[in-house]
Amino acid sequence: MQRSISGNGEDVLIHTLQPDSGGACFTWRLAHYAPGSRMPMHCHEEAHFSILLAGQARECTLSGDFESKPFLMELKPAGFRHANRFGPDGALLLSITIRSDGPMADDALPIHQWRLRCGERLRNEWRFMARSISSFEDCLVDDLEAVTFDLLSTFLDCDTGRAKTTPPSWLMRAREAVIEGDESVCEIAREAGVHRVHLARSFKHHFLQSVTQCRRNVRLARAVRLLLRDAAPAGIASLDAGFSDQPHMTRTMSQELGLTPSILRSAFAA
Repeated sequence: MQRSISGNGEDVLIHTLQPDSGGACFTWRLAHYAPGSRMPMHCHEEAHFSILLAGQARECTLSGDFESKPFLMELKPAGFRHANRFGPDGALLLSITIRSDGPMADDALPIHQWRLRCGERLRNEWRFMARSISSFEDCLVDDLEAVTFDLLSTFLDCDTGRAKTTPPSWLMRAREAVIEGDESVCEIAREAGVHRVHLARSFKHHFLQSVTQCRRNVRLARAVRLLLRDAAPAGIASLDAGFSDQPHMTRTMSQELGLTPSILRSAFAA
């Protein structure tokens, strides 16, 4: 097994896990893209299966644009053209290259069409994968491949997780308030002129996550940025990100991402 760690200036920090075996099916990569960075229109020679773990990302495709959210899974076939723009806290992505030289090359898997799926129900599997890839503890490639096959199979079988209608303007403003401030749901609903129950239902319908989950994702993205980009001590990062203390941040990060601050930093250490 080969572990390679590299960085591309201030744009992206990359941790790659690639088995030495020529019969391997996948290459796994954990990457953190810098706040506000952009990737111009491009494509990959091999299919990619990926998920946003933390942060903000917007993807532009020839068919239209969409805003990604944590635990939205995406399958990009080989040659799929797209561009990316990352938010104020950057983005932590876990991507899996489906190797064209591996044993899956001749499989009749439907990986030639772009797809999006909600991955909320598969958090445990993604957490296991993130920890296995980023940790310097020994992990078995066979176990990682088994989990990857399970995720890919479930992804190809499940229904789309995208909302089918455009969010109304009041809901977009409410989402901005959730992301940018610490107002309560009651205060945000009052400013929007709707009942808090209607806000909660509309938020989950359109954004596929609760207000609480959205706010938690924002705090996690901020903590990841502070730890990786600003080299902030864990105690300071926890408070600046909006957590009550360092144990609260560590516990939440472990529960949501399968990573602790120390494991995350070790994965991207030079």
